[in-house]
Amino acid sequence: MKVCQMRRMTSKAPRPVLVLTTAILMTGAVTGSADIVDRDGGISARDTSAVLPSDTPLADVVDTMIGVAGGAGTGSTVPGPCLPQSSLYPSPDTVVAAAGGFAAGSDVVGFSQLHATGAGSSTMSYGNFLVSPRIGANTGTLEDDNASPVANVVARPYSYRGRLTTPGIDCTIVPTANCAIYQFDFPASSDARLYFDVARKLNGPTALTNGSVEVDLAKGTIKGGGGFDGNWSPAAYNLYFYAKVDTAPAAGGTWINDTPADGVLAATTSTRQRIGSWVRFDTRSNRTVRMKIGVSFQSVEKAREYVEREIPAWDLAGLETVAKSRWNDVLSAVRTPGIPKEEARRLYTALFHSLIQPRDRTGDPAGWPADASFWDDQYTPWDTWQTLYPLLAIIKPESVASIVNSFGERHERNGRAETAFIMGKDFQVGQGGDEVDRIIADAWGKRIPGIKWEKIWPLLKFNAGRRTPDYLKLGYVSTDGRRNGYDSRMSSASSTMAFAHGDWCAAQVAAGLGHTTEARALLARSANWRNVWDASLAGDGFSGFVRGRAKNGKFSTTAPTGNMKDFYQGTCWNYSFNVFDRDAMIGLMGGRARFIQRLEFAFGRNDTSYLDFGNEVNLQAVPLLARVSRPNLAAFWADNVRRRYGADGYPGDEDSGAMASLYFFLTAGFVPAATEGTYYLHGPRVPRLEFGVGGGKSFTITAENAGGANIYVRSATLDGQPLDTPVIRHSDITGGRKLAFVMGPEPTTWGTGGDFAAPARRHIGHPVEGPWVASLGSPSISGPSTDSPAWGGADKTAVHSAFPRVTLDRAGASVTLAAAVKFSGLATGGTASSPPFSWGLFHSNGGNGITGWAGYSAGGGTDASAGPSIWRRNDGDAAAYHSLAGATPLGSSTLPVPAFKDDTYRLILTLARTAAGGLDYHAALIRESDNVLFTQLTGSDPAPATFSFDHVGFHAGAVDSIEVIRCGIIGGSVTAEEKAVQLPAVDR
Repeated sequence: MKVCQMRRMTSKAPRPVLVLTTAILMTGAVTGSADIVDRDGGISARDTSAVLPSDTPLADVVDTMIGVAGGAGTGSTVPGPCLPQSSLYPSPDTVVAAAGGFAAGSDVVGFSQLHATGAGSSTMSYGNFLVSPRIGANTGTLEDDNASPVANVVARPYSYRGRLTTPGIDCTIVPTANCAIYQFDFPASSDARLYFDVARKLNGPTALTNGSVEVDLAKGTIKGGGGFDGNWSPAAYNLYFYAKVDTAPAAGGTWINDTPADGVLAATTSTRQRIGSWVRFDTRSNRTVRMKIGVSFQSVEKAREYVEREIPAWDLAGLETVAKSRWNDVLSAVRTPGIPKEEARRLYTALFHSLIQPRDRTGDPAGWPADASFWDDQYTPWDTWQTLYPLLAIIKPESVASIVNSFGERHERNGRAETAFIMGKDFQVGQGGDEVDRIIADAWGKRIPGIKWEKIWPLLKFNAGRRTPDYLKLGYVSTDGRRNGYDSRMSSASSTMAFAHGDWCAAQVAAGLGHTTEARALLARSANWRNVWDASLAGDGFSGFVRGRAKNGKFSTTAPTGNMKDFYQGTCWNYSFNVFDRDAMIGLMGGRARFIQRLEFAFGRNDTSYLDFGNEVNLQAVPLLARVSRPNLAAFWADNVRRRYGADGYPGDEDSGAMASLYFFLTAGFVPAATEGTYYLHGPRVPRLEFGVGGGKSFTITAENAGGANIYVRSATLDGQPLDTPVIRHSDITGGRKLAFVMGPEPTTWGTGGDFAAPARRHIGHPVEGPWVASLGSPSISGPSTDSPAWGGADKTAVHSAFPRVTLDRAGASVTLAAAVKFSGLATGGTASSPPFSWGLFHSNGGNGITGWAGYSAGGGTDASAGPSIWRRNDGDAAAYHSLAGATPLGSSTLPVPAFKDDTYRLILTLARTAAGGLDYHAALIRESDNVLFTQLTGSDPAPATFSFDHVGFHAGAVDSIEVIRCGIIGGSVTAEEKAVQLPAVDR
């Protein structure tokens, strides 16, 4: 969510992730989680070889301390226990306030009953009804008057144990849905106490605006509550508790502000004051005091009802068994046989964090039917619609159905269903548009059963009709127009894009429900995002970006990497990759080749101004690479993003399951395209995943060789049939199909869509048969008048040959250089860090020399340390064609290059004229034996040096001999589909 943080816009290196051992986090020893070792912030720094035993309870694999450190950059998660998607979340709070309640290195002040997970706003939510065990009355009523370090912590999803070392009190917490049972083991004392702070919240001692507290010593009950405010959502809300202890208190009292009143068992306030109560016990003969507490947003009576129903006895051990079983059941929706222990810890913790919010509070709100779906604490769908809800659609579709139904219930009763819904209150956040539309459309497209669509369509229609006046009239949210009830966070460009996507989402549902007229109008209006696309805006050599627009039609002056006034938490670069109409976006960026070049450039910048991996705007960046047939790049950058999580943190706020679910998908090897019903593949990091999808079926993913450096897909099958495209549908998952990968440590051509496929020999339209002429050095050329020349003494040499001229005289015309080349005797001892070879297509312009040639050269050059790149040489340049002096670099690859060894390689260079007058290029060097890629270059030159080509040139670096097994040219104006079946004519 990151709603109140200043974004880091200038980082040029991977963000550091704060990583603290759980012992440090809890200022004491921790047991029950994975062993802690020194590390540099990455998972790889731990021992990843040990395999998780198959009989390990999954709830015991989860490490609730991941992301707990607090503050930006670590997660803002909560260390305490809860049940899946339940109301109560009891956990320790510290003197130093943190969004998750716990700040590293700070003493514990007690245990409050409600927390928001991963929501890193500086306006912290909840932390209500703090219970503080203490010894003695010689301290004040402020929460930090008796703060203590905590040690011997055992933190599980289903229970929490720790020792407050200053008073020597051992504390245990076990949750139910709306309650918690506590056990306090005090030292022997005549004055052991429990303090109940009714007024406080996180980072605020007086959130209570009016309310009361009451103690009944005879019954051993404490109850209270009232009206509160001060959470991230500014709305006022009511909250109540009912607590009961199993040991008769010897005495009690209350306080208002700094005035304690011993023996006064009730207190009331109608103004903003600190208020609370305490009970005192004699623990000299019985040191254990148990307490059960229930919380309700409706009334004290409802809280009491929860306690009596959910905790009828004092059986803490039995409740712990039930809670553990609940987590085991929900986590077992994903089975991972053979997973390493350390990866299991990280993966199942991500799954755990994905199953906390939103919370099912059905039956609690006043005035709602007990069976009306009510899902609360949605911080916020702007964060969660892209990854959390698609994950729930796979592992808990019944929750998705109930949540979508709750949107309809809210609209029916409240007249709206805003993006945020917190403390049972709609909150118009203004982060984007109406993000509930996207969750609804995703559920519609995936045919999630159990949704009451007759209640959902009126909500979509309402949202579509209430957009801002400028959006409805001008087709965009203006920078200077009225917001029409939307929050001030709303920004011109980002909200226009969100509204347009919402229109598309509503159109899909409308069409399916038979509302044809509305569907057509909404579909047409969904193109409104184009109204904030400024084709004239250029940056870093690329043109066309989204940015804000005033009512008079003028675009803002925001620079591509500039400030965020046109966007919610982003830049022109960030949001321009976030258009929901992917095909149109790619087209406006210059087509697929130019888009790949642009996206890879943004990844390579390692700067949040270009792509921000720690924020929701760019969660789709990795799958976009697979969408444009570059799953190898997707695999590399998926691994890069995974590493930013570190061993114990997140690359930013965890955001209520958004970043945890992203981690899960990155590890599982596929990432959803929410609202589309598709998933893009990059390959798993674990050997096997089994998803229970109902009806006795399982969607199974296997990955031979997965783990460690094996991040690239070598091949894939779906139900045993070859899968050549990096995409599956949701129906493949629900159908229980079997997706199998073979993984490896080196990038391959799998899924690249034929961009680098070798043409069959019969398709070589024009073999390049020489004469092959040396243009640098003195190589001994054999077969100089064939398409298979060879030359010894190849080190730092260049050769070239003419072929009949090919002219790309219209859009779609292309020329391809294809050759197989065998390298022998690499001068660096048999390997090199980059291919010491480049190849190119040139136009000699009728000259007899080797200078002044226009054309393109691709490869690693002659310097083995240089990465693969492509260069343009302009007509009339003074340098020789093989020299890089004066050449213009067009692009380079972010893929790491495998160690280059003596072997046979296939090289490709395709140049194709675009409708805009540019020249797209695809270049690759591929090992013939296994399709491993050593060079992969794709992009577009908007200012081509030439459209005519008549020479091939090769330039060798540190290699003894080269044998060209075949070399040929395909040229003319044919589409990629036609290329495989016919040969084009050639302009001679």
